[in-house]
Amino acid sequence: TDFQREAIVAAIGRKQWDTSAESTSKHIMAKLNCVACHARNQWGGPEADKLELFTSTTPEMGEEGRLPPLLTGVGDKLTEGYLNHVLRQGDRQRPYMLVRMPQFGEAAKDLASHWIKTDLVAEENPKATTDASEEAEFRLLAAGRQVSGIKGLACVQCHTFGGERALGIQAINLLTMTQRLRESWFRRYML
Repeated sequence: TDFQREAIVAAIGRKQWDTSAESTSKHIMAKLNCVACHARNQWGGPEADKLELFTSTTPEMGEEGRLPPLLTGVGDKLTEGYLNHVLRQGDRQRPYMLVRMPQFGEAAKDLASHWIKTDLVAEENPKATTDASEEAEFRLLAAGRQVSGIKGLACVQCHTFGGERALGIQAINLLTMTQRLRESWFRRYML
């Protein structure tokens, strides 16, 4: 098309290419067609005529239960190990979502590091040191159970916990958080 010709001429005429982490990740995402399912920094995402192809076993979850997650800020949210795992091998943390993440193998090897470089938020208040005694750990676990339980924030209303079903919809298992999420992101999210 004329638009494509103009884009090719403009690209050939460039004297210097943008090699920033964000630009490079956009190039990789376009090459792997990640943008057909995911949006990042208001770029990409499913086209309107394709939305009906994204389905869920739990329709009451709405779009969150059927559309792939946004990738904006994902380098700050997810650990590098989990990002590399899901990009290279795919994952099934959302069993209610019927669309599946492809396995990109080595083709996606640099995305995690690019996203971390551009997204990671420096901690303003590093984690305070905690008492490592058995009693302190027991209290911490008890407080966590209360906060996540029905008398607290009611996380278990929607999220499964190990082999225990949630009271309502069956969202992402809470026990996977430590494998997937950065503690600093989770702390800010909870506050």
